[in-house]
Amino acid sequence: MNKTHICDIIHKIGENLCPGRYEKVESISEPFTTKILSTETIRTIVKELNPKYWQPIDKIYREVSMESMKNFLKIDEISERPYEKEKHDCDNFALELAGHVSEWAGNPPFGIVYLNDHAINCFVCENKLYFVEPQNDKIYTALGKNKTVNCIIL
Repeated sequence: MNKTHICDIIHKIGENLCPGRYEKVESISEPFTTKILSTETIRTIVKELNPKYWQPIDKIYREVSMESMKNFLKIDEISERPYEKEKHDCDNFALELAGHVSEWAGNPPFGIVYLNDHAINCFVCENKLYFVEPQNDKIYTALGKNKTVNCIIL
């Protein structure tokens, strides 16, 4: 009996016990890598934000397609975890999501952004910097007017 067959049996049992309340979990697909990016390419893109501090971690990055990233965020469960002030708050969400994305995609251009009052994630795709709110998985193309980027670790 293979794992898929066992999961199908468990799903059927769950559906019989709690009709309509038991969902089959989608599996996370392999990331679709679009191209290799150098630290210099990333630096040029990040520089537009004028961060006070920027720390590249790798010399090369493997860019993941926007579709792959959106699919990953839909399935990853970090945003489902409860917020606990000073225990599991914005920086913890951002650190965990960065770890999960790195584990899933190798070394994507995905990192953490420390703002004046919040921590979020960012990633580079199609020569643009995008932001992710790890507590709700929303992707943004710009920060609010009152946001100052203190540090980016990518």
